[in-house]
Amino acid sequence: MFAGFVKVLPGWIQPEVARYPSQEHLSLTDLLPSVRSSLPRSEPFVILAESYSTTIAIRLAAEAAPNLKALVICAGFIESPIRGLFRVLVSLLAPKFLVSPARIRD
Repeated sequence: MFAGFVKVLPGWIQPEVARYPSQEHLSLTDLLPSVRSSLPRSEPFVILAESYSTTIAIRLAAEAAPNLKALVICAGFIESPIRGLFRVLVSLLAPKFLVSPARIRD
């Protein structure tokens, strides 16, 4: 989603894009160590998260990494906005009709 954004960043910004496994169905908790390991150790950084990555970003920010300067949420949510019977219906039908890089459960 951020490919166009990354292309137009000034040269002094060096983005690191955390990518989720596409063949595995991992929970947010399972994904957290992978994303954590991609964070810079000694340089200041900003976390930019979108969609279901928001929960992971908030958890990382809560760990108060000393070099974290900001957390930016773009079109994100902490809980699924889908509720009630519609949520059950979506969870049953989505795997059959949507191709997703990773099905997130937590």
